Amino acid sequence: MKMKRKVKKKTEEQDIAKIQNTQLIAIFIVIAIVFACVFGTWYLLQSQGKFEYAGFAFVREKQGELVYYTTPLNSALPDGRVLHHNLILRNDPRKLSDIEINGDIQIRVDNLTYISVNPNIEGCEDNNIALVNLGVFLKAIGAEAKSSSNNLEFAKENNIAYATCENKISNTVVILEKSDETKIERIGETCYKIKFKDCEVLEATEKFIMGVLAHSTGNLI
Repeated sequence: MKMKRKVKKKTEEQDIAKIQNTQLIAIFIVIAIVFACVFGTWYLLQSQGKFEYAGFAFVREKQGELVYYTTPLNSALPDGRVLHHNLILRNDPRKLSDIEINGDIQIRVDNLTYISVNPNIEGCEDNNIALVNLGVFLKAIGAEAKSSSNNLEFAKENNIAYATCENKISNTVVILEKSDETKIERIGETCYKIKFKDCEVLEATEKFIMGVLAHSTGNLI
């Protein structure tokens, strides 16, 4: 009788072990399926040139030899209108992480925004593209941009506004100037300096744009 009980007990233990093994296998299969789904989705998005950054969905596109990155923007204006804009960047925003932003970037849309250039930026071939893209972006978020310079003599010679952090304190002022490093500095409440070296004006202005967008979604970049 004792032998039968021992055999029965051993059989029960083996049955329990089999059940536990089956459950563990099922758990591992579920984990593997979840991992495969997550990784598969990520791989599919990457292979199609799609990615998320700072809360925005970007698509990598190519036209001939030109590669660019796009994301749709929908901006609500103070008067209730909604602007629809397709932001186009020439640089992968993820690869601009080395450009430092000192302080949050906030654009006042209730008054003029001055894009104020320092004469020392002359000579960079991407100047026009960078300035136009910045102006188009500011308009897309509801700000009215105006060309200006932070150099009084240059402003007078070119018949444009003279705008600095000191004389336009009720406006947003964005100053572009060459420097020994590429970075973005917040000088006053709504005054910023986009500094760039080696004619990295396009990279610097696009990082500024991403800084504005990141602030709007509460993301750090």
